Amino acid sequence: MSLPAKAALGAASLTGVVGGGILVKNYAFDKDSKENLISNRLKSEGYVLLDANKDEDWTNTVNKHKGTDFTYLRFTLKASQELSDLKKECKRVLDTVGNAEDYKKAKKWCVKPVSIKDLISSKKLTLLKVQSNDNTDQQTFQSLVERYEKEGTGNKAISGLALETTGNKDSNWSKLRDKCKDLSEKEFWSVDYDDEVLKVEMWCVNEAIKK
Repeated sequence: MSLPAKAALGAASLTGVVGGGILVKNYAFDKDSKENLISNRLKSEGYVLLDANKDEDWTNTVNKHKGTDFTYLRFTLKASQELSDLKKECKRVLDTVGNAEDYKKAKKWCVKPVSIKDLISSKKLTLLKVQSNDNTDQQTFQSLVERYEKEGTGNKAISGLALETTGNKDSNWSKLRDKCKDLSEKEFWSVDYDDEVLKVEMWCVNEAIKK
């Protein structure tokens, strides 16, 4: 199975769309396997867990959690003790297999905030050369464009990417490169961060073409 297909399958197993909203589904986990603890899953996926002994690492996350400008699944915290409550909730879910909702919360509120580019590096994937004046990976991007023309629909499609479908398609590879640059520079608090990470894994890394 290609990397794009695997990434899309992962996205599909996490969420389903119902009436424009998100329905979080439960996973079927082997509860006897420590590998399936949420903490271990996140670490295996390149995330770094927040250190409960370093309050300064939690400041930005706590502020985002109690703010209203960021829409995401949240824990229930008491207004007067958000920091201590968030640490407790993170410990609770990280030490369990949990379900998809617990995993999704932990992936946002219990790990160090990093840009997509940094997360891709932490995952030990190689981001293609995405600078506008760099043609190093033109051939790889061209191969990915050819795949995208066949498979880049539904949850595999990159929002805002408009490739030429007729006539001269010579610029399509650079359009994908430029979109990959935009996606890779997204910060942790981007509303669509999770989906954007998946799209970078599908279409913007060297490993995608090898699968």
